Formats: sequence, C-alpha cells, structure tokens
Amino acid sequence: AKELQTTCQSCHGDKSGKVDCNNSKWTAHDGSRVSTAVYDAVTAYLTGSTCSGGSTGGNTGGGNTGGTVDAAKELQTTCQSCHGDKSGKVDCNNSKWTAHDGSRVSTAVYDAVSQYLTGSTCK
Repeated sequence: AKELQTTCQSCHGDKSGKVDCNNSKWTAHDGSRVSTAVYDAVTAYLTGSTCSGGSTGGNTGGGNTGGTVDAAKELQTTCQSCHGDKSGKVDCNNSKWTAHDGSRVSTAVYDAVSQYLTGSTCK
C-alpha cells in the first residue's frame, strides 16, 4: 500500500511491523488519525484482511486498491491528523499543496482532495 510510504511515514517512521488488529495503538487510527479507507487499505495490505474481517476484495479505497476515496472524510481525518484545517489553501498553484502528491499522502488521496476542492486533480 502506497500509504505506508506517504501518509503513515509523514507522521512517524516505519511502524508496519506493529500493524495488528489486536494492537490498540493501531486500531485507534481508524477514522481518527486516518480515514477508514486508508486504514483498511494498509491493514489489508499488511495482514491480508481488514480488522473488521473484510476481505481484500480490491475496494477498500484510499490508495492503490481501486476503491473510491471520500475526499471530505480524508480532509477530516488524514489531513487534520497532521495539521489543522488548511482546505482554504488547497490550490493547484500552491507548491506546499502540490508537494503532498505521492509524498505526504498517496496520489489517490491527493487527487480526490484536489478534485473536491479545486475541480481539478492539479495534474
């Protein structure tokens, strides 16, 4: 899952070895630190299923899994887990925003948020 190198490691180092449905520090990420789509994508990638027991059927969202990213949810979770609401600064000409693409968040999250706020994927 691309999120391991982008979303996860923009907040902390590699902790992929600690992703476990029995680890309360990991499960606390769901819907609070990152969106459920990102949480499920990372969990499924590393463990083979989601913590809710769902399969890796390719529609977990949030990244390279082919699912739909909910931009509004990403703004409330993934974005604000790193900083306050900066949605007013999302602009295709803002280098601080465009630097997020594939580095701070996955390209799928970046594209969805860009489209939601600017009407373009900023590409």
